[in-house]
Amino acid sequence: MPTVPRRPADPDACARELIEGLPQAMRWVRAAVRRREPSWSVPQLQALGFLRSNPGASLSELAAHLGVGLPTTPTLVSRLVAADMVNRRDDPAERRRTLLTLTPNGESQFEAALGGSQLELADRLRCLSPRDLNRVCQAIGVLRKLFADG
Repeated sequence: MPTVPRRPADPDACARELIEGLPQAMRWVRAAVRRREPSWSVPQLQALGFLRSNPGASLSELAAHLGVGLPTTPTLVSRLVAADMVNRRDDPAERRRTLLTLTPNGESQFEAALGGSQLELADRLRCLSPRDLNRVCQAIGVLRKLFADG
């Protein structure tokens, strides 16, 4: 386990640590989920997670979240619809808008993959001292508040 340098807090150094460390952590989480659901692509996994948190999101909102162009998104969604993971329906208030939600099957499969990954991550975190584990939890809470507004 790498040691955390003991130096005064510096926003620039902290920003660098976040920029370099968070993608590494997210790669690990995605790999853990894909060990349980190997047929899911990373964009599918990201789409399922986004729709779980944002039921009724539009194709445009999903595309923006994935960082892809709008023409790419319907193909991804069609695959998830065909796999009974996502429901797609027209917005009754705006004809040209498509609304997306997870199906019960999509919700349960995503929850199962996340639950198994959470257990795997908890096993990994057991090597931390109680003090370090508390620090990690506190830091995550601070980050949630910091980035809550988008």
